[in-house]
Amino acid sequence: MSVLLYEWRRISTLRSTWILSGLALGQAVLILLLPLLLSVEFYQSTSTSLNDLIPITIVPIFIIFMSTIAGAAFGHDYRHGTIRTSLSLFPNRLELLFGRVTLVLLFTTFVYAMTVFALIFTVWAWSSATGGFDWTTFAPAFIRALLYMTIYNLGVLAIVMLTRIQALGIVVPLMMTLAVEGIVTLILSSRYPWISDYMPYSQGINWAIGSMYESTSDYTSITSVFTSIPLPFLGFNVTLFLIAIWLFHRRDAS
Repeated sequence: MSVLLYEWRRISTLRSTWILSGLALGQAVLILLLPLLLSVEFYQSTSTSLNDLIPITIVPIFIIFMSTIAGAAFGHDYRHGTIRTSLSLFPNRLELLFGRVTLVLLFTTFVYAMTVFALIFTVWAWSSATGGFDWTTFAPAFIRALLYMTIYNLGVLAIVMLTRIQALGIVVPLMMTLAVEGIVTLILSSRYPWISDYMPYSQGINWAIGSMYESTSDYTSITSVFTSIPLPFLGFNVTLFLIAIWLFHRRDAS
């Protein structure tokens, strides 16, 4: 049996996968529709771009739902002791690991793409209020949020693999994003004014929503999406993931 087929059967038979996916897509569309349903003048009369939608529908709310799916990839196995079954079917730990990670990233990418499609359709359907959809900056905005989600989920997977506790994989990045980094910056910034530049998740969010760009050319360039990935965000999560790979390959399945 192919490891990808095995992982698809595993992820598709978890009821939480489909519930979380539906909630992720539904909340994004609901947030988009809320000002329209309440007759609040929120959108510009000219046009609405994906850059306008990402900060309110994708980052960070949608990402949290997707990280919960990612955390369950290993968290479910450790919680119910089925990791032994998985390893008995695929004794090569790296084959299982990379197959599982690949399937999770592909599935979350699919849900992300469907959500973006739903947002575009909603903007088009209510074009009288939203001004229609602006495709000018679609590609860089789409890729930037997708890369942010992918890197974020690698960190989630790593924490679950390191601790074998699904909740920590979800809560730790979330707390760092919403509280810990802000508190650290607030306390230490007077003495170390550069410290905010090294907060991984804060830098990641600023990059994902495009607020770190100073010029329009950088904001709309696909090349700049890759050249401007914040190194603290990328380095922190990739380092965690590499450590998790090493430990998963070496230690027992208990």
